[in-house]
Amino acid sequence: MKEHGIQNWMRILHHDLRGHVANLVATSEYLLEEQVPPEVTREFLLLINNDSKKVLKMIEDYLLFEKIEKGQGSLKKVPINIIKLREEIKKIFFNLRVGNKLLFSLKKHGADVVGIGFLQKEIVINDSLFSSLIMNLLRNASEASPNKDSEISVNIYEADELLCISFSNYGKVPEDMRDKLFQQFATSKKKGTGLGLYGAKLITQAHGGTIDYEPLEGGTRFIVKIPFA
Repeated sequence: MKEHGIQNWMRILHHDLRGHVANLVATSEYLLEEQVPPEVTREFLLLINNDSKKVLKMIEDYLLFEKIEKGQGSLKKVPINIIKLREEIKKIFFNLRVGNKLLFSLKKHGADVVGIGFLQKEIVINDSLFSSLIMNLLRNASEASPNKDSEISVNIYEADELLCISFSNYGKVPEDMRDKLFQQFATSKKKGTGLGLYGAKLITQAHGGTIDYEPLEGGTRFIVKIPFA
């Protein structure tokens, strides 16, 4: 395996770990600073515990990519239906503790509401890596929004026999960045690393899918497309 392959994954691991650890710090600081009822405290402690386990699992999974690139291992994946996926996305958004409002729908933009059969469909994912993918795209949407209370829209729908998850916000991508959004180290943010969307692309590809950018009038949309199980 080429050395730069390991270095790429380790950089992305470092980038994604920062997000998860930041969530753990924010949650623990909230518990320390606020007068929180015991029952609420328990809920936050469960969040901290679950996120800590995800961090450990993420480290294992990212390191496994080294073996995968050498042909020595395979990424463990589990099935998840659309209902559970929806709840996981909402939970990740809540844990980010950003000021944006989340608008969530289970339909294609402008289409009719989907039926119960769609909700029972499944995709196969690596839990920790897919959580990082969702977290990166939600955080990216929040950071790109013109105001911290701007709306972020997440839509889950089916198109061309693929599961599609779109993330839309009111921020615009500079025109000179649009052709290199998914390239390593490409960023228009002053403190950006240029690894978030690059990592999102690699994780999506590891799940047999694609991620696309779609400019909107007055906004931006990223669409993740994953094959059904």
